[in-house]
Amino acid sequence: MKLLEHEGKSLLQEWGIRVPEGVVAGEAEAAARAAERLGRPVVLKAQVPAGGRGKAGGVRAASSPAEAERVARELLGSTLLGHRVASVLVEESVALGGEAYLAVTVDYACGAPVLLFAREGGMEVEDILATDPAGLHRMELPGVRFPEEHEVRWFLARAGMSGKQLVRLTDVAVRLC
Repeated sequence: MKLLEHEGKSLLQEWGIRVPEGVVAGEAEAAARAAERLGRPVVLKAQVPAGGRGKAGGVRAASSPAEAERVARELLGSTLLGHRVASVLVEESVALGGEAYLAVTVDYACGAPVLLFAREGGMEVEDILATDPAGLHRMELPGVRFPEEHEVRWFLARAGMSGKQLVRLTDVAVRLC
C-alpha cells in the first residue's frame, strides 16, 4: 500500500502519535491561506507516492504566506519523480534536535512483522545503513500480539536509547506497532 505523507500522518494521529500541524492544498492560494493560518514559517511538501522528494526539490521552506503561494505555484502541476504533483502539504516548520529511524514492516523471510530502529536516520537512513549495517536494530513481532511496553523499552535501550528519549520513543513505538 502506498500512502501520501499526509495520509500516513493522519493514521499516526489516529493512534495518538504527534505530528507537525499541516494542511493539504491543491491550489497556490489555499497554500498561502494555510501558511497564514499556521502563523509561522512553513514547509511545503509535494504529495507524490515516492521517496527522495527532498533531494528532488519537492520539499521547500517558505517564511511567509506570499512565499508559500509562490512555492506552491512552482510545485503544483509539475512532475516530480515521475508523478504529477496535484497537492502539497503545508506544514509548520519544526526545529529538529536530531533524527532517528523507526519503522514496522513485514519481513517475509521470517514470516513476521518486525520493528526496526536506527539511532541515525531520517532521509538518508539507507546511506547510513550501507556504511554501518549494525546500526539497524530489529525486533521480531511473531504471532498476532502487540509487543508489551517493557519489551519495546528493553529493545530500544539495547539499541542505545536512554532517559527521556527512551520514554518518548517507547511510547511512539508501542503506538506504531
